[in-house]
Amino acid sequence: MMNEHYYAVQKAARAMGTNHVDDAARLCHAASTVAMKRTLGYGASTCSYRDWIGTDLIVFFGSYTPNNQPVTMKYLYCARKAGTKVVVVNPYFEPGLQRYWVPSVAESALFGTKIADEWFAVDTGGDLAFLNGVFKVLVAEGWVDHDFILEHTVGFEVAKAQVKKQDWDLLEGESGTTRQEMRRFAEMLRDAKNGIFVWSMGLTQHAHGVETIEALINVSLARGWVGRERTGLMPIRGHSGVQGGAEVGCVPWLEESQRKRFEDAWNFKLPTFQGLSAAEMVAGAYRGEIDVFWMVGGNFLETLPDPPAASQALKNVSTRIHQDLLLSSMMLLGPKDTVMLLPATTRYESPGGGTETSTERRIIFSPEIPGRRISSAKPEWEVFAEVAAHVVPELADKIRFISSQEIRDETFDGEHVTFRWKDYAHGSKQRQMKLRTCEFLRRFFLHVLPKAFVRIRHFGFLANRYRVSRVALCCQLLRPLSCGPATETSTATCENSHWHCPSCGALMVILKRFTSAELSSCISFNSS
Repeated sequence: MMNEHYYAVQKAARAMGTNHVDDAARLCHAASTVAMKRTLGYGASTCSYRDWIGTDLIVFFGSYTPNNQPVTMKYLYCARKAGTKVVVVNPYFEPGLQRYWVPSVAESALFGTKIADEWFAVDTGGDLAFLNGVFKVLVAEGWVDHDFILEHTVGFEVAKAQVKKQDWDLLEGESGTTRQEMRRFAEMLRDAKNGIFVWSMGLTQHAHGVETIEALINVSLARGWVGRERTGLMPIRGHSGVQGGAEVGCVPWLEESQRKRFEDAWNFKLPTFQGLSAAEMVAGAYRGEIDVFWMVGGNFLETLPDPPAASQALKNVSTRIHQDLLLSSMMLLGPKDTVMLLPATTRYESPGGGTETSTERRIIFSPEIPGRRISSAKPEWEVFAEVAAHVVPELADKIRFISSQEIRDETFDGEHVTFRWKDYAHGSKQRQMKLRTCEFLRRFFLHVLPKAFVRIRHFGFLANRYRVSRVALCCQLLRPLSCGPATETSTATCENSHWHCPSCGALMVILKRFTSAELSSCISFNSS
């Protein structure tokens, strides 16, 4: 989701009188946000990817960037070429961090590039004890930046006293590694003038996630690795737009100053109770305390630690609303009463384009791109605003937006903010070549392949035992570009409408709106 969507969603929710609204970051870096706000004042990265290039040391804690953030590997490749050492602290030495093939670099694409210099194995959840042991060594040996600590930190003596009390046998048992390994890691920190810590779900997804991040920050502050070039703390994000969700207010609780600012800007009162986080919403649904659950994107069956419990929780909700680009397993769970599936738009279909906030806290603009549209799909900000306008019609004029540009103007305190977009069609020969290549690929996949698949299907090469005809569904989705208008031939109760394309004669399946009773007895697609 884009920043504009997050902003409009939380505004609509509060206009309807609820603070039960949350964003995807809750299931990822909530522990990082809490710990960093306590210690640094804000919960986001303190450095950029460019700081990786030329730093002395990069340490990855519980993070597998080659798989989850592959774009960063080009930066890491350049950092390696600049002499940066890479260390991994993780229970498993991921293959992509041992050696990686950067596709945009010929040498690396052919032969691969060594990434990590060292691997420190710890038990699952053992990072807290490992970091405390490292901090204990740094303090005992005096391998800390005394000037930085004196001028820019508070509470160092308290942290120092706390870690001194911790027994080495306990630290070794909890971390799953030895005292010698912790000392060896501390020596690597000592020998590095600059360093960056990068971490992800391996540290946050534990009951002691906040404490682990605080221990990591203690080590970084002890070395003075905050506030300078080529140093920093980076809770690396896995999805575009996640960082901006909380920053524009899509969180279940607001500080008094934030609430007052929104009330002054929106000219209506906001609820004052503390809302439920995403995990608390699911827990409440499991107990039968949630009547309406509106989920945009995501899949709780794949992101929460107990899928059976999450499944039962969703089944307990009377009215579930799923809004997404694609069908997911969560949508197909049997309804207690009503399940609504709403189509969504991509960021490039949203009127006026939209912005996202990256791991580096850079605001990136994605323009609206002209082209085919699915008429029933609306951007999230428009759907939520319309629903809220019908729930509280007296606030309709304060909730609705004309375009995402109007949302950006509101978030920037009324200042008109525009982004420049260079049209690829009027640029260099290289850009024009990119445009022609993209157009060729688009036409190939949207015109040639569907017709080829349809012919294969008619010759019977696709197994008929599958109840879901992927070809038919694919052809229907691409029909506006490849074929003329369809003609309905038959409709049956608790069945999908069957359509035939007049141009190619292919049978196509179109989902119809089901009642609650129909949904409970007809969950799968059907094709004849």
